[in-house]
Amino acid sequence: MTIALNPRYDRRKPETWTWVDRTTLHGCHHGVVKSRVLGRCVGFNIHLPPDYSRRNEYRFPVVYYVHGAGETESSVESFLSVWRDMRPDAILISPNCGMHSFYRDSIQGPVDAESWFIREFIPHIDNTYRTICLREGRSLSGWSMGGEASLRFAFKHADIFCASAAFRAALSTRSAVGASDTVYSHVERDSRLRTRQVEIWMAIGMKDMLIGGNRSFSKHLTELQIQHEFHAVPTTGHSRIEMCALLARDAINTLTNSMFSAAAPRSAPTAHSDIEPSRDMSQSAQTSRVIGDASEC
Repeated sequence: MTIALNPRYDRRKPETWTWVDRTTLHGCHHGVVKSRVLGRCVGFNIHLPPDYSRRNEYRFPVVYYVHGAGETESSVESFLSVWRDMRPDAILISPNCGMHSFYRDSIQGPVDAESWFIREFIPHIDNTYRTICLREGRSLSGWSMGGEASLRFAFKHADIFCASAAFRAALSTRSAVGASDTVYSHVERDSRLRTRQVEIWMAIGMKDMLIGGNRSFSKHLTELQIQHEFHAVPTTGHSRIEMCALLARDAINTLTNSMFSAAAPRSAPTAHSDIEPSRDMSQSAQTSRVIGDASEC
């Protein structure tokens, strides 16, 4: 597979990033939506269970796979290949959230990546597909930049997600004391992680340069008595193909078991997303929550 990236993109200029990557992935439907928050057309890949069309009264849990830096919605391929073999009774979705957005609002120019993903894209999915519109029906996985985001969002939005499986998360060895929006700050501030089941799974190769930050964060979770799984693979470095071949099956089992074990309704004729704009969102993001006309793309 060759991902259709712009070879001349500038990580500091979102207008040069690839926002719609139409690379064909076997078994996936590629969609494009007009984001009002981002002010542009954005692509995503979705893999539906084989019998999705036959069970019209059935709702499915969703795993959101969030890509790494310099990547797009099509970078899910290694994870997807294992997913297809396992055929879980769930939906897999990989949205494009900006090649260097770090899944935050306005880190690189006018890109509100977190608001786009949490407050605009997920409600669009809930209102378009037959998903379980509760935290018990949503989980996250991601690679590198997306791995950090999957952990941070699981801690920050524990009312939206019930589990996270992070591959070689781009975590610093420092806790960023004083910063208000880090994985460390959210896990320390959010007591719900001790009272509500938020399943945490982490994996990284021991030859990876990010091993120190991942080990430090795992140790921090242990000190806070937050249960989690941490896998350090001796023979692997920075290789998504190797990591997914070795551990994606275990990650997928962790995510789907977390969602399947929750007491979430599976058969409701209609449902609407439970996600509302937060008070700390920008006014433009709050008033632009509805996805635009995809025909504009």
